[in-house]
Amino acid sequence: MAIALAIALLARLVLSGSLAVLGYLVAAGAFAYAARGAPGLDQVPWRTRNVHLTLFALSVALMVSLLVHVTSGTVFPAWGVALGAWMLAVGAYVLAWYRQRDAIAAAMRCWSLSPAECVLAICLFALALLLRTVALDQFPWVLGGDEGMAAMNARAVLQGNPVSPFGTVSLGLGRFPSLYFFGEAAFMCLFGDDVAGSRVWSGLVGAAAVLCVYLLGRQWFSPRVAAAAALVMATFPQHLYWSRSPMNNVADALGVAATLLFVTRAFASGRPGHYALAGVTLGLAQYGYQSARLLVPLVVLLAAREAILDRGWIVRHRFHLSILAGGVLVAFLPLAVFFADDPHEFFGRLGQVSILRSDWLNQQMASSGQSAPQVVLEHLSKTFQVFHGITPRGFFEPQRPLLDPLSGALFLFGVVLVLAALRDRSSFALMSALFAFLVGAGLTENPPNEARLIGITPLIALVVAIGLVRAASLLASDQRWGTILQISVLAALIAAQGIQFYFFEYGNSPRYQHVNVQAATELAYYLRDLPPGSRVLFLAQPRMSCTSHASVQFIAAGRICVDLPTDVDPGIQPALEPGMTVVALPERLVEAQQMVVSARQVQVRELSPPGSTGPSIIVFEPVAP
Repeated sequence: MAIALAIALLARLVLSGSLAVLGYLVAAGAFAYAARGAPGLDQVPWRTRNVHLTLFALSVALMVSLLVHVTSGTVFPAWGVALGAWMLAVGAYVLAWYRQRDAIAAAMRCWSLSPAECVLAICLFALALLLRTVALDQFPWVLGGDEGMAAMNARAVLQGNPVSPFGTVSLGLGRFPSLYFFGEAAFMCLFGDDVAGSRVWSGLVGAAAVLCVYLLGRQWFSPRVAAAAALVMATFPQHLYWSRSPMNNVADALGVAATLLFVTRAFASGRPGHYALAGVTLGLAQYGYQSARLLVPLVVLLAAREAILDRGWIVRHRFHLSILAGGVLVAFLPLAVFFADDPHEFFGRLGQVSILRSDWLNQQMASSGQSAPQVVLEHLSKTFQVFHGITPRGFFEPQRPLLDPLSGALFLFGVVLVLAALRDRSSFALMSALFAFLVGAGLTENPPNEARLIGITPLIALVVAIGLVRAASLLASDQRWGTILQISVLAALIAAQGIQFYFFEYGNSPRYQHVNVQAATELAYYLRDLPPGSRVLFLAQPRMSCTSHASVQFIAAGRICVDLPTDVDPGIQPALEPGMTVVALPERLVEAQQMVVSARQVQVRELSPPGSTGPSIIVFEPVAP
């Protein structure tokens, strides 16, 4: 007790900022340990094992957080050790409160009661993994600039030049938590430092999200809803897109599904282990894309619902809520300390695109003549229409609403059913999460931006599945086998349409990504396949350059590409040397022809992406006599 008091006074009188916060947390932990046998805590299930593992986890998390603070702005060579220690702390915290024999018994009971359902879940996961990992270098064929930056961040880890796993890295116009790219680097080490290897990690994360959707649907509703939701999400084109990208957006789909799964399970069961899992999952979700920030107020809202419906809920579960908070602390504290040292990084890209920024809102009001409420309502209206009436913007642009006609109709039916059962914990959680993420995305520029909606894909799949199961039961004459048949037919139609659209219509079409991205990808693959030491003159300015897309640096690392500006005098243009190639965009074809006119023999090649009707780049290769 004296130690706890001394640490608290030290934090108050001597320390400041993040160090003071750490001091208070250590003092709180020391006090909790000293007071474990005090009156009023008789109902708390303290055990020596619980205490020791919890204090170990908190101590390691605090030490890693202190390391993050001390090394801010400097190079630290042993981040791998710190990352391993933090992962050990997270696992120790879960083990402190979760009884392994309960998990094993639950798995065995599930298999003994319904082996067919277990096999179905495994098959759905395998299907999801297959669709997210097959032909990764072909679907999509192009690699965007932001995707190249993501893959370069992972390559930096492989080359031993990583930033802190508890910091942020540049990605496009924003900065995002860097931990995701450590996982990506691990799979690049296993499957290759190339385009396909950089996409494997996202495929696994996306498949895990599908499995979580199955478990969530079964826990909230029924095995039928679970199976239908998992199949819908496994073949959902938007989720397929992000599951096959090296960027970190797909992490939010897993974070949302897993957090809702464990939080609602904890509230329903009241077991300490479930609360520990819920807290750790909520903390880990913050390392993904930034829409996961909304999970924190969402969990508070779900807890408030429990307290409103049951006046004594908070008192009875105060210890369990502290376990949840401890899980968040162990998982999120190192990154939280980084954000405390650099607060503007917390919201990052979302802070840049928020319409609630006074300068943007004032400019929009002045240009449109609308009031602030009218501007906000217009943005929200566009976002809520993304399912049926408006084509989403962003990276994934399907040139149609987010849902196909059949899925859109079933989604509408599902919304009606969920609203009708809003008093249920599961329906309230589902609709609250869906509404919160839609509003959050609607309060940003250029709605509806699908990249900011990736977190709701599990919720979309569940709502569609609810409508599908209910519609099938109404259409079937036999309430058992007839309903199962109708569910299978409707789900198969949605799955087939999703696979056909992504793999055969969208992912392999010339409209995929911007024309500059297509040209950069063609240039990158061409450079990669050249012999070592080859030089390329690139005629593309002012539209693009060798370095305008990070995909070129990632795919063709170490190759020599020189930009030739537009204002070069034709009389002093460099002569082609042995091994030198000229690559030009179509609009600079005439200049390229003038450059190679002195060459005795030139081979001309037009390179274009799959399905394109015209060349992206034109290559002039001197042929040796």
